[in-house]
Amino acid sequence: MAPNKVKRSLIIADIIYALALPFTILPAMFSAMLSDGGSGPAIYVAVYSLLLFPFVLVFSILVPWVFYRLKMLRIALAVLFLPLINFLPILVLVLIPEIAA
Repeated sequence: MAPNKVKRSLIIADIIYALALPFTILPAMFSAMLSDGGSGPAIYVAVYSLLLFPFVLVFSILVPWVFYRLKMLRIALAVLFLPLINFLPILVLVLIPEIAA
């Protein structure tokens, strides 16, 4: 794996995550209101996923550079996927059932 390609990927991901960060703060603040329609495991997973999403974005902006400097390129790229993995439960447990209904 070429370090230049990994560095380019880190820069592009950082730009995208930094642009997305301000738009994740408001949904995180109002994520507790998801439980107003009822409660259940899917709602709690969605609330905590939305609540943690801004923190995961900041983590995914800063931490991959540490692994890049340590020459752990695969781990640096794996950390870039954390925001997608964090949003996956919301998609599977909340949005897909709502679309299917």
